[in-house]
Amino acid sequence: MEELYEWRNDILLRKQSLEIFLSRFDEHVRSGRLHEDA
Repeated sequence: MEELYEWRNDILLRKQSLEIFLSRFDEHVRSGRLHEDA
């Protein structure tokens, strides 16, 4: 059961970092920086 807990904890950390990445990506889109590069 301890391995399952560590595995779940690892997923939560990855999910958290992904959400941070997506929020930053969203800020770039809203500021129009990505549209200039396209």
